[in-house]
Amino acid sequence: MLGKGELAGIAPGAGPVLAGQDERTTTAADGDEIADGVRAWSLPGHTAGHTAWILDTGDGRDGEDE
Repeated sequence: MLGKGELAGIAPGAGPVLAGQDERTTTAADGDEIADGVRAWSLPGHTAGHTAWILDTGDGRDGEDE
């Protein structure tokens, strides 16, 4: 599972850079929920398509300090 922009940043013709990339790779766009309580969060910087994964524990916390 990769952020959608991660594969887009690979130079054309560079070929797969991950083993089985074409057959086994799934991408997620910013905000996509990939499983119950798990969302993609686009964080470009390290790479153009760098992605973090937000885990909603269901306990009402939003990640901010109280």
